[in-house]
Amino acid sequence: MLREVANCLTGDLRSYDLVARSGGDEFVRTLAGQSVEQAAKRYEEISRRLAERLPIGLAAYEPGDLLEDLIDRADRAMIRTRRQPASSLPVGPTD
Repeated sequence: MLREVANCLTGDLRSYDLVARSGGDEFVRTLAGQSVEQAAKRYEEISRRLAERLPIGLAAYEPGDLLEDLIDRADRAMIRTRRQPASSLPVGPTD
């Protein structure tokens, strides 16, 4: 399953996107220049290809963010995803 997810995540990469496995069964994907709504749409396409809903956390870059800040917000959003109905796509808080 991890290989299938990785193939879906890398299948439509632009030259400036990035996908990295961050440990265990977690991946990080950057989508520069895309809104959270656009990223959510791409996630939905990946879910359809896999025929399975994956826990996901979306977070948008905020001015002054460090990489750790962005990953932390996305991680917290992913944890909330696991607790919510399949129709929900939590976005990391911008605190």
